[in-house]
Amino acid sequence: MNKRQLVYFTEVFRCQNIQSASEHLFVSRQGVSKVIRSIEQELGQKLFVRTSEGVFPTDFAVSLYPHAMKLLDEYNYIEGMNTLSTQKKSVLTIYAIDHFAAYLSAEFFEDFGKAYPDITLSIVDTTDDFALDGLMTHKCEVAVVNGPIDFTQYNATELFYTSYCARINKNHPLASKKAISFSDMDGETIAGKGRSYGCFRRNIDKFLLEPGLNVNILVETSDESVLTSLVSKNQAIVLGYDYSALLYPHKDVAVLPLDLPESGQYMYLVERKDMHVTKTCRIFKEFVTKWIKDHNKQYSMFEK
Repeated sequence: MNKRQLVYFTEVFRCQNIQSASEHLFVSRQGVSKVIRSIEQELGQKLFVRTSEGVFPTDFAVSLYPHAMKLLDEYNYIEGMNTLSTQKKSVLTIYAIDHFAAYLSAEFFEDFGKAYPDITLSIVDTTDDFALDGLMTHKCEVAVVNGPIDFTQYNATELFYTSYCARINKNHPLASKKAISFSDMDGETIAGKGRSYGCFRRNIDKFLLEPGLNVNILVETSDESVLTSLVSKNQAIVLGYDYSALLYPHKDVAVLPLDLPESGQYMYLVERKDMHVTKTCRIFKEFVTKWIKDHNKQYSMFEK
């Protein structure tokens, strides 16, 4: 299947109507039907059942659709690279755990842009699991994730240390403590990033849920504005990383360390061991590690 066939197929699949698809594609109805027939002949499978109300995808078409969308994404990515090449710029795609770009700050990107105007950094906020998956499936060249790291598969460079913390309303009785333990959470309402993140599974499940503490998990979200609002209204205690807490301060919110066997973990810049490291990636790695140290951002808020 070529790109034109993929575009026509996915548009008909979405619209479930040949006429609507032809209007979106700015081609004739007959032209769309002809392309769909050519795909069916090429694959030896019927894609749509035609009725007076429109067209409905067959089971084969339903199975084909996500693969067609993936191929179109690849086509668009390659075309985007071609556009950038005419501008004589390189792109480094980085999958990073949420708020890494915000932690670096706008100043970092200004400094990097001045030093390397021919490189565009494309940072995608995601979970640690999806960042590593993106690395393994070649969707990115480098990832920023938390530890622990599987050093049999990855080369990793320490970027900064982040402590586990609790964000709690200053009027909450627990706010007077120097540190919060998980036993303090018994009977409390909590919120945080959630089980899509390794940190939650390793700590919340192990120290809070498995022991059977009575907690109400109000919401699991990476939206810091929502989490900050919940704490400021004294509706929940938010458990997470101190680097995120630093990015979203509030006058009514206290940030306290969590009393755990391990106080926190490192954030790492990770590359696949079996992949060639490009010059662009090496430049970013050297620049970001030096910049973080020069700006004293390699420590957690409780160690400064």
